[in-house]
Amino acid sequence: MENTFQRKLDEAIQNIESGSQKQMSDFVEDLLAGGVHDVGQLIEVLRDTEISPSIRQAAAWLLGRVGSAKDVPHLAFVLYEDNETLVVETLLSLGLIGGKRAVTYLRDFTSKKHLNTIRGVAIYALGSIGDIQVIPVLLSILEDEEEPSILRGSAAEALHRYLPFLETARHMKRAVINALHDPSPEVRLWSVYATAELHVYEALPLLHQLIADDTAVVQGWGSIADEAKQAVNRLTDIGDAPPNSSV
Repeated sequence: MENTFQRKLDEAIQNIESGSQKQMSDFVEDLLAGGVHDVGQLIEVLRDTEISPSIRQAAAWLLGRVGSAKDVPHLAFVLYEDNETLVVETLLSLGLIGGKRAVTYLRDFTSKKHLNTIRGVAIYALGSIGDIQVIPVLLSILEDEEEPSILRGSAAEALHRYLPFLETARHMKRAVINALHDPSPEVRLWSVYATAELHVYEALPLLHQLIADDTAVVQGWGSIADEAKQAVNRLTDIGDAPPNSSV
């Protein structure tokens, strides 16, 4: 059992960016040296408020990669602590584990009672789950013009992961197309990105219009015109639009 647990931890570390690998590896070594040899003991570390915050953060990160749906309540236990870094890591781990209970907690953290930074993480995590019940939550954020642009953009980006749910594709595509007209450059940028991911061929005329007329640049991501060019190229590579692709 111990060897299986340690192997899962090693596999998790191998899949993270190299810049973070050494630090996370050190945290794992600390956990193992402290007697953590299974998921149950990892949960004990996560819930122990007397332990170093960085070690608890590492425990939350690891639980998202070696845990399962039955561990969601233990992750939820720390969501309401006054430790933003720990909360962020826990939300991301809930997104990796998935399941209905994880969606319930993440959906709550997209609400306006939470800080926008935390809401953005919850939106990102919902995009990782791939559960159809997430789609209305993301659509409501994208279509709410009173929401901050950064959150609406995050919702547009997250929606592209839900293409397999064809029964809601028409609403998703319509929302993305409408968002191409949005006054916020950030919302337009991520909606452009979503057009290619969702195969929204109907957006091609608008994408060409953005290439010609949209001069906005989103800091850290580039210009909308360049993103639109990439979207057009990707849609062209995908092939001709199917005959019933209208929205």
